[in-house]
Amino acid sequence: MILDYLETIKILKILYLLPIELDKYPGVLIKIHSQVQAWVKLGNNVCVLLILPANSMPIENTPLREIHRKGLIKAIYLKKNMSFSFELLRYKIGLSKIFNKALKLINLENPNIIYARASIFQPFYKKLGHFYKLILEVNTDFKSEIKLQAYQSPKFLLRYLYFKIFGSEILKNVDGICSVTFEIDQSIKSTKSVVVPNSIDVNLYSDVIKFKKKNKKKEKSIFFIGSPNMPWHGVDILEKLAIKLPEITFHVVGISISNPSTKPKNMIYHGFLKKEEYLPILINSTAAIGTLALHRKKMNEACPLKVREYVACRIPVIVPYLETTFKINGYPSWALVLENNEKKILAAADKISTFINQCDQLILNESDVNKFVHVDDIECARIEFFKKIYEEDN
Repeated sequence: MILDYLETIKILKILYLLPIELDKYPGVLIKIHSQVQAWVKLGNNVCVLLILPANSMPIENTPLREIHRKGLIKAIYLKKNMSFSFELLRYKIGLSKIFNKALKLINLENPNIIYARASIFQPFYKKLGHFYKLILEVNTDFKSEIKLQAYQSPKFLLRYLYFKIFGSEILKNVDGICSVTFEIDQSIKSTKSVVVPNSIDVNLYSDVIKFKKKNKKKEKSIFFIGSPNMPWHGVDILEKLAIKLPEITFHVVGISISNPSTKPKNMIYHGFLKKEEYLPILINSTAAIGTLALHRKKMNEACPLKVREYVACRIPVIVPYLETTFKINGYPSWALVLENNEKKILAAADKISTFINQCDQLILNESDVNKFVHVDDIECARIEFFKKIYEEDN
C-alpha cells in the first residue's frame, strides 16, 4: 500500500502543533513518534512544534527523542510558573506572547496542513484556521469526559466551566476532522471527516521478547496500564474482578493504590513505571485488559493506545467495549470481547478464566500485529485525507 501511495500523492508540508506536558503523556508521545515517522517514510516534510512548560523534562528523555535527533522538532516554552490554563486566559484578553511566537514559527514553516489534537478549546487553533488548512484529531467525547471529571478537583471544575462557555467553538474554522472511532465521528457529524484508529510502530517492540521468562509455575496473570483520575479506566471494576478470580494475579501500572485495606490479595499496584520497567511485566503476563468503564463517559467504542501496545507485544487481549480496529479488520481469536457494562463484565468472570486458560494456545503472529495496529497502512489513510483537504480550493 505504501508503494501505491508514493506513486500517487504529492509531498505535503505538515506541521504538527502540540501543546503538552511531556512527563504526563508517554503513551501519546509514542503514538506521535510513530505517526511522524510514518509520514516522513511516505515522503512528506514534517515539523513538530511543541509548546512546553518552562520546567519541561528534556525532549531527549521522551519517546520523541529519535525524531528530535533528526531535527524534526521545534520547541517554545511558557514563562516560569505559567500554566497552559493561565496562558490560555491571557491569550483570550490579548496578553499572551507565546502563541504569537508560535504563529511566527508557523509562518516561517508555511505548511500545507496544520495538524493538532483537539482540546477543550484552543482559541489559537481558531485563529490558525483563518490562515492555514487545519485538521484536528478527536480522541474522545469531550462533553461526557469533562463532566465526569468536573468534581474531582477545583482544576477539573474550572475546566468544566470553561468548556460550558466555549465548548461549542472547538471545531470552528477547522477544515477537517480525524476521529479515532466511528462513534466519535458520528457524534461530530462533519462532512469533512475520516475515521483513522490509533496505531503504533510495532518495530519499537521487536526485541521485547528478550524480557520473556519461562513460566515454570504456570502462573496466570492479567496486565492493565492506566492513569490516575480517569474514572472510565474502571480500576474499581478490576478490583471486583480480581476478587472473583483469586487464581489470577492482576498487575496494575500507572496508578497507585488508594485504599490498601480493600485491595484484593491477588492485585499488585506498581504505580508509575517507565516503559523499560513495565514491559517485562507486560510481556510475561498471560493476557492484558483494556478500559473497563467506557460507559461512564456514555461511550461504547474506543481504540486505546494501551491495547495497541499489548498487541505489539503479542499478548492476548480482553476488551470490554467495541474496539475500532476489530470493527474494521474482524475479531481475532486472541481477543475476548466483553459488553461495556460493569455487571456484565463481572458476570463474565468464568468466561475470562476460560480465556486465560486458553491463552497458551493463542498465537499473535507478525501479520496479525501489522494488520490490527501497525502504523504504516493506517497512516496512509490519514495522509490521503490530508491531501484531500489540502487540494480543496487549491
